[in-house]
Amino acid sequence: MKTKYIVLVFILISGISWGQNYAIQVELKGAAAKEIKLAYHFTGNVFVKDSILLDSKGIGIFKGDSLLPQGLYKIFLDEKNHFDFLIGADQQFSLYNDSFSSENLKIPLLWKPKNLSNT
Repeated sequence: MKTKYIVLVFILISGISWGQNYAIQVELKGAAAKEIKLAYHFTGNVFVKDSILLDSKGIGIFKGDSLLPQGLYKIFLDEKNHFDFLIGADQQFSLYNDSFSSENLKIPLLWKPKNLSNT
């Protein structure tokens, strides 16, 4: 009987920790085949958290095994090409931007990953 409770607790803990990751699919046509960075703001500074190489269509996925701290983040190509966005509790989403202006940024409500050949 004690073994059943231990197994049940293990299954519950595994279920809680499963899915505790981030996956941010990015489509930036203006940065096709270039490396971009995911950076975060902290105490007035900007720090790089992750980087990816976009495919020839400008598509890639930032992903990690644990959740990111919620807050203000930046997609960064260079000093002239970057934009800010917020990351909350839901950290599996897609974002689309034809340029590096926050005004053109689109974040659909549903997670719809595209077929990526390089991922």
